[in-house]
Amino acid sequence: MAGPLRPIAAPGVGTRGSLSDLPQGRGRGPVRGPVGHFGTEETSDMDDVPEGVEIESVYLVEVAYTPEAAERRPALRQRHLTRIARLLREGRLIEAGGCTDFSRAVLLVRAASEDEAVHLVAEDVYTTGGVWQAPTAVGYGRVVPSVEA
Repeated sequence: MAGPLRPIAAPGVGTRGSLSDLPQGRGRGPVRGPVGHFGTEETSDMDDVPEGVEIESVYLVEVAYTPEAAERRPALRQRHLTRIARLLREGRLIEAGGCTDFSRAVLLVRAASEDEAVHLVAEDVYTTGGVWQAPTAVGYGRVVPSVEA
Protein backbone atom coordinates (compact mmCIF):
# COMPACT_ATOMS: atom_id res chain seq x y z
CA MET A 1 0.00 0.00 0.00
CA ALA A 2 1.37 3.42 -0.90
CA GLY A 3 2.14 5.88 1.87
CA PRO A 4 0.53 9.30 2.24
CA LEU A 5 0.89 11.72 -0.64
CA ARG A 6 3.42 14.46 -0.12
CA PRO A 7 2.78 17.65 -2.10
CA ILE A 8 5.69 19.08 -4.03
CA ALA A 9 5.66 22.67 -5.29
CA ALA A 10 5.82 22.85 -9.06
CA PRO A 11 8.84 24.59 -10.59
CA GLY A 12 7.84 28.19 -11.13
CA VAL A 13 5.04 27.90 -8.55
CA GLY A 14 6.49 29.04 -5.26
CA THR A 15 9.97 27.87 -6.29
CA ARG A 16 12.42 28.53 -9.06
CA GLY A 17 13.00 25.43 -11.14
CA SER A 18 13.63 24.05 -14.58
CA LEU A 19 13.02 20.89 -16.55
CA SER A 20 16.17 19.47 -14.97
CA ASP A 21 14.19 19.42 -11.69
CA LEU A 22 11.72 16.90 -13.12
CA PRO A 23 12.04 13.21 -12.21
CA GLN A 24 13.99 11.13 -14.71
CA GLY A 25 12.75 7.80 -16.02
CA ARG A 26 14.46 4.80 -17.60
CA GLY A 27 16.43 6.67 -20.25
CA ARG A 28 13.39 8.56 -21.53
CA GLY A 29 13.91 11.88 -19.76
CA PRO A 30 11.32 13.34 -17.42
CA VAL A 31 8.32 11.08 -17.04
CA ARG A 32 6.26 13.07 -14.59
CA GLY A 33 6.25 16.66 -13.52
CA PRO A 34 5.91 17.90 -9.98
CA VAL A 35 2.88 16.73 -8.10
CA GLY A 36 0.99 18.33 -5.29
CA HIS A 37 -1.69 20.95 -4.80
CA PHE A 38 -2.24 22.50 -8.20
CA GLY A 39 -2.75 26.18 -8.83
CA THR A 40 -1.46 27.90 -5.70
CA GLU A 41 1.91 29.02 -4.42
CA GLU A 42 1.40 27.04 -1.25
CA THR A 43 1.19 23.31 -1.07
CA SER A 44 -1.70 21.55 0.60
CA ASP A 45 -2.04 18.53 2.85
CA MET A 46 -3.78 16.87 -0.09
CA ASP A 47 -6.62 15.56 2.10
CA ASP A 48 -9.02 15.94 -0.82
CA VAL A 49 -6.97 13.67 -3.13
CA PRO A 50 -7.55 9.95 -2.60
CA GLU A 51 -4.75 7.50 -1.96
CA GLY A 52 -3.17 6.28 -5.16
CA VAL A 53 -3.85 9.54 -7.03
CA GLU A 54 -1.65 12.57 -7.63
CA ILE A 55 -2.15 15.85 -9.48
CA GLU A 56 0.69 16.69 -11.87
CA SER A 57 1.19 20.40 -12.61
CA VAL A 58 1.64 20.86 -16.36
CA TYR A 59 0.53 23.39 -19.00
CA LEU A 60 -2.23 23.15 -21.58
CA VAL A 61 -1.12 25.02 -24.69
CA GLU A 62 -3.58 25.99 -27.40
CA VAL A 63 -2.39 27.34 -30.71
CA ALA A 64 -4.59 28.51 -33.59
CA TYR A 65 -4.01 27.46 -37.18
CA THR A 66 -3.45 30.30 -39.63
CA PRO A 67 -5.77 30.77 -42.61
CA GLU A 68 -2.88 29.45 -44.79
CA ALA A 69 -2.32 26.30 -42.69
CA ALA A 70 -3.70 23.80 -45.19
CA GLU A 71 -1.33 25.05 -47.89
CA ARG A 72 1.77 25.45 -45.69
CA ARG A 73 1.48 22.32 -43.56
CA PRO A 74 2.52 19.59 -46.07
CA ALA A 75 6.03 20.98 -46.61
CA LEU A 76 6.66 21.25 -42.85
CA ARG A 77 4.82 18.21 -41.52
CA GLN A 78 7.70 15.70 -41.47
CA ARG A 79 10.00 18.06 -39.52
CA HIS A 80 7.14 18.98 -37.16
CA LEU A 81 6.10 15.39 -36.42
CA THR A 82 9.72 14.31 -35.93
CA ARG A 83 10.16 17.05 -33.31
CA ILE A 84 6.85 16.26 -31.60
CA ALA A 85 7.81 12.57 -31.38
CA ARG A 86 11.20 13.51 -29.86
CA LEU A 87 9.57 15.79 -27.27
CA LEU A 88 7.11 13.00 -26.38
CA ARG A 89 9.99 10.53 -25.92
CA GLU A 90 11.86 13.07 -23.77
CA GLY A 91 8.78 13.56 -21.60
CA ARG A 92 8.52 17.29 -22.30
CA LEU A 93 5.21 16.69 -24.10
CA ILE A 94 2.48 14.45 -22.73
CA GLU A 95 0.01 14.80 -25.58
CA ALA A 96 -0.19 16.72 -28.84
CA GLY A 97 -2.69 16.89 -31.65
CA GLY A 98 -4.65 19.12 -33.95
CA CYS A 99 -8.36 19.53 -34.47
CA THR A 100 -9.42 18.08 -37.80
CA ASP A 101 -11.24 21.31 -38.70
CA PHE A 102 -7.89 23.19 -38.64
CA SER A 103 -9.15 25.49 -35.88
CA ARG A 104 -6.41 24.78 -33.29
CA ALA A 105 -3.92 22.33 -31.87
CA VAL A 106 -3.69 21.35 -28.20
CA LEU A 107 -0.56 20.22 -26.40
CA LEU A 108 0.03 19.14 -22.79
CA VAL A 109 3.50 20.39 -21.89
CA ARG A 110 5.84 19.77 -18.97
CA ALA A 111 7.61 23.08 -18.38
CA ALA A 112 8.92 25.19 -15.52
CA SER A 113 6.69 28.13 -16.44
CA GLU A 114 3.89 29.30 -18.70
CA ASP A 115 6.43 31.27 -20.75
CA GLU A 116 8.58 28.16 -21.24
CA ALA A 117 5.54 26.17 -22.40
CA VAL A 118 4.60 28.87 -24.92
CA HIS A 119 8.23 29.13 -26.10
CA LEU A 120 8.37 25.37 -26.75
CA VAL A 121 5.44 25.74 -29.17
CA ALA A 122 6.56 29.10 -30.58
CA GLU A 123 9.87 27.58 -31.73
CA ASP A 124 8.15 24.72 -33.58
CA VAL A 125 8.44 24.79 -37.38
CA TYR A 126 4.64 24.99 -37.62
CA THR A 127 4.73 28.32 -35.78
CA THR A 128 7.81 29.72 -37.49
CA GLY A 129 6.53 28.46 -40.86
CA GLY A 130 3.10 30.08 -40.62
CA VAL A 131 0.92 27.00 -39.93
CA TRP A 132 0.25 28.01 -36.29
CA GLN A 133 -0.10 31.43 -34.69
CA ALA A 134 -0.25 32.94 -31.21
CA PRO A 135 0.18 30.01 -28.78
CA THR A 136 -1.26 30.49 -25.28
CA ALA A 137 -0.75 28.43 -22.14
CA VAL A 138 -2.65 27.88 -18.93
CA GLY A 139 -1.74 25.79 -15.90
CA TYR A 140 -3.40 22.39 -15.94
CA GLY A 141 -3.80 19.83 -13.16
CA ARG A 142 -3.31 16.39 -14.68
CA VAL A 143 -4.72 13.50 -12.66
CA VAL A 144 -2.28 10.58 -12.58
CA PRO A 145 -1.99 7.36 -10.59
CA SER A 146 0.66 7.42 -7.86
CA VAL A 147 3.99 5.83 -8.72
CA GLU A 148 4.53 2.76 -6.56
CA ALA A 149 7.95 2.64 -4.92
